[in-house]
Amino acid sequence: MLTARENLLKAYNHEIPERIPIYQSDIKYWMPPEIRERGPEGGEGLGGGTGYDWFGNHWTFSEVDMGTTPTPGYGPILTDVTKWREQIKFPDLSTIDWKAAWERDGADPEEYEGKLRMMIICSGPLEQLHTIMGFDEGLMATILEPEACKEFFEAIIDYKIEMLEGILEYYPLDIVEQHDDYGHNNNSFISLDQFRELLMPAWQKYAKFLKKKGVIFQLHSCGKNEGLVPGFIEAGVQSWSSCQRINNHKAIVHEYCDKIILNPGIMFPEYDGMELTEEEKRRILDDEIFSICKGGAYIPDMWDYNFYDTFVQMVAERPDFYEKAENCILP
Repeated sequence: MLTARENLLKAYNHEIPERIPIYQSDIKYWMPPEIRERGPEGGEGLGGGTGYDWFGNHWTFSEVDMGTTPTPGYGPILTDVTKWREQIKFPDLSTIDWKAAWERDGADPEEYEGKLRMMIICSGPLEQLHTIMGFDEGLMATILEPEACKEFFEAIIDYKIEMLEGILEYYPLDIVEQHDDYGHNNNSFISLDQFRELLMPAWQKYAKFLKKKGVIFQLHSCGKNEGLVPGFIEAGVQSWSSCQRINNHKAIVHEYCDKIILNPGIMFPEYDGMELTEEEKRRILDDEIFSICKGGAYIPDMWDYNFYDTFVQMVAERPDFYEKAENCILP
């Protein structure tokens, strides 16, 4: 029997896995507090904390949302994107002791042995722009000053590559999940043409670096971003995670998943507050999830805890899912 890591690596490499993964239990992720991109605690625990990040932006932690957002009322750090070289001070990454960080994070091998090993890094290029400029101002800058934005995005990627050089010297990673949200409930904030013009050069550099290191590049990008998938593929993204159900999962898998893996965050908000029977939950999961798992390129991450136990039980009942020929072909 393959380990969880071996099974997931087969899927990420576009091979038929041995079984459907249980993503939340099959991976081990790290978000070291040394990465101070979201308040004083950096990435620790997905949240960060209330206070300043290492770019000087102020964040507030919300107990309700279990995350941080830029604090209202604090002035923008970057007032003119054409002046980013003068106004933005990048952190001195040489001061971080990644060896000590790994000795802390990797102290218990039982936490990660046999699991896919992931580093989660927040605040991609577009997120970083609207964090330091303000959301509206950052998006307007992409239209009014595209060349300056493109240069800034590449500088952000250069800094992240420098950071990953230190991390990868000690952390035995299989995959890096880089966050950069591009959409809302109805569409993406940027067009495919904008993605190709402004962001693709930076992401291609990032993808080339990770490929050289033998590490999978997974882009976490919330929102209705299905129109950007061709750009993701061209940029070298190997897997798109978070990808909520506002996107047409079946169509994406059918059209693109011979070239990119889909690792969606599964939630069913339309059933919130409803008392569903176990039979109803199973029918929903069969229709919405298991039917798309065929071919192995769809790796569901069950975020909805009203369905999580049922999903885990259904996977356990189907250990031979990929032994059936009809389940080895993309839908």
